[in-house]
Amino acid sequence: LAHRFWRLTLQIIERYRKWILSKMPVIEAGQSLTALREDKGVLSTRVASPPPPGTPPTDNANQFTVVDEDRLKQLAFMVKDVKVVSQRVMLMWFEEISQFSQPSEDVDLEAVLRDSVSQIEAIIPEMTLQIVTILVKKCCEPVEKVRQIPGQIRATSRMRDAQGTPSAFVHEIFKPLRDFFGIAGTGSVVIGGPGAPSSAFRGAGRALREEYEEKWAREILEVVSSRYIQHLGIMRKNEEAVRRLKKGARTGISIFGLSNSNVQDDAQKEEERVRNQMILDVERLGKDAKSFGVELSVVPAYESLVSFAAQSDAV
Repeated sequence: LAHRFWRLTLQIIERYRKWILSKMPVIEAGQSLTALREDKGVLSTRVASPPPPGTPPTDNANQFTVVDEDRLKQLAFMVKDVKVVSQRVMLMWFEEISQFSQPSEDVDLEAVLRDSVSQIEAIIPEMTLQIVTILVKKCCEPVEKVRQIPGQIRATSRMRDAQGTPSAFVHEIFKPLRDFFGIAGTGSVVIGGPGAPSSAFRGAGRALREEYEEKWAREILEVVSSRYIQHLGIMRKNEEAVRRLKKGARTGISIFGLSNSNVQDDAQKEEERVRNQMILDVERLGKDAKSFGVELSVVPAYESLVSFAAQSDAV
């Protein structure tokens, strides 16, 4: 009966492979990681209208759809399951099957079993790609808030504001990855109060952290940095339009006894505050990435972001 049990073992592995494939969620082509890397047209050049007074701030964590949460939990479980099955099948070979199998010159049984196991392990890259795609998409969402910085700076220009403190949205960027791996927040002080609550999928990928933490964080930083630069570019165009309007109004202001030089000095101070805030935010983004073990020098998009944010005409 040995040969029948051997054939049954291979059949079970193959059926398991087909079952995994049938249960694996499918991400639309427009939501693929490649699309997220290359899609620049998704950014709107329009400035969103401010919310009505009294509207509570939008919690970025709540922007996760139920579908995304379910996919992350399902994919994380499937990756762990495939790894466990692969390990146990080979362990069964060494501890049991190989002890009773008869050597054969025609067939290398161990090689046959390893080939079957490698076919189910070959599914893992596709599953992890889907995981990082969802995480990249969600980590990019807070970046849109960068375009609110000039308005916030102008609104607080006559108030005593905390200096040297990153914007709250920056710490939200890597929050989906921290939640996925079950990592506690850093507790750092940021503008905007306490952070968002944990996501429903928190800890789903805890078992995958050691193997994928740095790799996924690097991928996220690359895409986020590119998206960040795009938003800063849009913000710069908007601010240039505002500057032209202010420049045209300076002559009229001087008629009422206000010095053009004073108005210009105030505008320059405001622009300097915005630029300093952008530099601070970008530095904080880098620190968050480094907490996952990312070497910033190997992420070209982040280095470009640092240079862009520091440019004297970036705002």
